[in-house]
Amino acid sequence: PAALLQASLVRMARAESAGDRAAGRGVVMAALGVSLTAGAGLCAAFVLGAVPLSAAFFDTSPAGAAAAAMAAGLLMLLGAMELFGTPGAAASGLLRGRKDARAPMLATLFGHWVVGAPLGVFLCEAQQQGVTGLWIGLLAGTAVSSVLVLARLVLRERHEARPCRRPGPG
Repeated sequence: PAALLQASLVRMARAESAGDRAAGRGVVMAALGVSLTAGAGLCAAFVLGAVPLSAAFFDTSPAGAAAAAMAAGLLMLLGAMELFGTPGAAASGLLRGRKDARAPMLATLFGHWVVGAPLGVFLCEAQQQGVTGLWIGLLAGTAVSSVLVLARLVLRERHEARPCRRPGPG
């Protein structure tokens, strides 16, 4: 995700500095396509590999089986975070390449600190879900941040695609 963010940022900044809107639209489509594919691939790899990978690290005792089950669940949550976080990172890079750094920053702060952290602590402590509750909070924060950044990107794309209307004579 970090590499996709940087590549998206650089490619968008180049298109913007050249004033090439068509290239900018192509960068948006390519970055989102690659990031969705990468996020889905990472998610699938984590979900499909969670049980075998976690079972390989723990013994078959009851404590080992419980630890393996928890680890598998956490790996699946990590996969879901990649599904949301990878396109969100690319969208952040696209916005930053358009000199819009404030929106991704605010979306990330809101998603992780206003939504994710309190939810994670609540699930961990009040709902007695332990580390799984914390990771659910991380997932929620990542999802909210990504949705907000993607929404900002879509709104900017729509706004810039509209033709300028100049008042006519009369």
